[in-house]
Amino acid sequence: MLGGLGQELSGVSRVFQEKIEACLNIIVGRIAACMEEAQASGYLPPDADPHHMANLIVNCWEGAALRIRLRTQGLTSLVADLSAIQPEARRAA
Repeated sequence: MLGGLGQELSGVSRVFQEKIEACLNIIVGRIAACMEEAQASGYLPPDADPHHMANLIVNCWEGAALRIRLRTQGLTSLVADLSAIQPEARRAA
């Protein structure tokens, strides 16, 4: 959601753009810390890059948020999509 705000206002104020980027970096840092814990516990391979993975997660989330805003069905459609794949994920586990 911050990405959309940054997209709207990035041309207006460099300071605002930097603040939004700082907020995104905080989120990335928190996710990367979780990934590092997972790596230390053996849930992620030792050669995985937690910071890169965290950036990917945040970028994917922001992209999904943008796509939701573009859809006429919005969040309801996304929830339905996720509900549809959930049973398959359980079978694979």
